[in-house]
Amino acid sequence: MENIYMCDFKKRIAIVTGASSGIGEAIATSLVEAGTQVVINARRAKRLAALEDRLNGKAGKIISVAGDASDERVVEKLLDTAREGFGRDPDLIVANAGRGLKGSVLTSDKSKWLEMYRIN
Repeated sequence: MENIYMCDFKKRIAIVTGASSGIGEAIATSLVEAGTQVVINARRAKRLAALEDRLNGKAGKIISVAGDASDERVVEKLLDTAREGFGRDPDLIVANAGRGLKGSVLTSDKSKWLEMYRIN
């Protein structure tokens, strides 16, 4: 397997989940500006499309796939998109998608807490 140096992202392929805002958006932006080919993902399709539009034309290429990263079909679509769009499997996956609970963990429904824990 080829070594991947942390500072050399040119011609690398990445998938970034939770990319529509915050840390995920910043990571996706940094990777594209460093020359990485990036598949971005989040549930908020409009914000994701806006990020794709903003980053198109930078050093790397970007493709967006809207959907819930906790859904296996979406994960498969992310991998397929990287393979079809960039010609091979990704070198890097940034699993940044996350969810939170409203209210206290102690009083929250157990299934909601377990879902949040699984996703995060």
